Amino acid sequence: ITSKTDSDREDEAMFVTVDGERFYNSMSLTALANLFREGNPWFLQTSKYYIVNLGKVTGFRFSSARDLWFQGFEKPVENAVSDMYLAEFNARIGI
Repeated sequence: ITSKTDSDREDEAMFVTVDGERFYNSMSLTALANLFREGNPWFLQTSKYYIVNLGKVTGFRFSSARDLWFQGFEKPVENAVSDMYLAEFNARIGI
């Protein structure tokens, strides 16, 4: 889930499925993160632009940026995990 939508509107969230389908929601990323925080252990906000489904992460690269690969995606999502969210991300995936 990202606030970096095709239309560049940060007040709209874009959901991208492993099949590449895109769905839009008028809720903000912060509102969605709060909903997920209350009972869904699979979703985690990893930056101000992303909420990820931890069950679909297939790879992680830590260099100057933190990129994530997802099931069904050929290329990684670049800069998907920011410093602010890194400790919780590491704890949740067991690093």
